Amino acid sequence: MINLNGHILCVIDIETTGLDEEKHEIVEICILPLDHNLNPMKNVPIFDITMKPENVDDIDWEAFKITKLKFFEVGERGMDKYEAADLFEKWFEKLNLEPDKRIQPLAQNWVFDRAFIKHWLGPTSFYNHFDGRYRDTMSTALYLND
Repeated sequence: MINLNGHILCVIDIETTGLDEEKHEIVEICILPLDHNLNPMKNVPIFDITMKPENVDDIDWEAFKITKLKFFEVGERGMDKYEAADLFEKWFEKLNLEPDKRIQPLAQNWVFDRAFIKHWLGPTSFYNHFDGRYRDTMSTALYLND
């Protein structure tokens, strides 16, 4: 895929403690950079982080079951969301992108994931790292079905 104009296509998925980005939190995020043949890049590690939720009282336990994560495992191996954001910044630097080049997401239901990631990183950091153009498998499937 050579039409990304210097941006990098990455598969992105998150797991959350519920469906409301204002109240619920990301507990897992995975970002997999792809090469021009849509294969995982060999020279860049996957960004795969588990985060401890800060607001345990706000967890939607029915929605949390969907993630198939066990809460005690998230608590044991999860990190602080600010530490995770710092690690994301360091990981992004390793992509060695040109200035003003960002991640172009490939995701299932990106609109949902985007809201949580933007809330986690903050709007400025989000827009500095993620391009507004994305590929969404859910939208594509709906389009093809129609």
